[in-house]
Amino acid sequence: MSQHHRVFIYGTLMNGLRNHHKMACAKFLSTSKTMLPSYTLLQFPSQSSPGHVTPGLKKHGNDCISGELYLLDDECLAILDDFEDVGREYERSRIMLHDNSYAWAYFLLAEKPQCAEGTPSFIVRDEATQSVSWDGHAEEAYARKALKAA
Repeated sequence: MSQHHRVFIYGTLMNGLRNHHKMACAKFLSTSKTMLPSYTLLQFPSQSSPGHVTPGLKKHGNDCISGELYLLDDECLAILDDFEDVGREYERSRIMLHDNSYAWAYFLLAEKPQCAEGTPSFIVRDEATQSVSWDGHAEEAYARKALKAA
């Protein structure tokens, strides 16, 4: 019998973004944010989508992270683990959310190159919620414009 897993998503897998189709097997639960200001959200050039920038979550930072919470079965979790290249690029680890519950999240393991000079930051700080989030819609608009100019 398949178990159900809660997964916290903070980047290109979020609703409306370029990799959200990977979440077709998941059920959206709510928007959410991490409980503790213990993380860093960074951006780097995408390897799977040339011309795009991708976010990564690192442990041992100073920020709360905003994102989305989903419910997945074992098969869907395995699809995400494969997509995130768990064990090489990312690790899946528990994260505490603002409601004192826990979910899985994907943390960046691999060192990534810096974005090219002049690349805008798509990491947005929200003082009202005291958290940072990924503005994937702005990133995708920027990438479309850059790819057209190339």
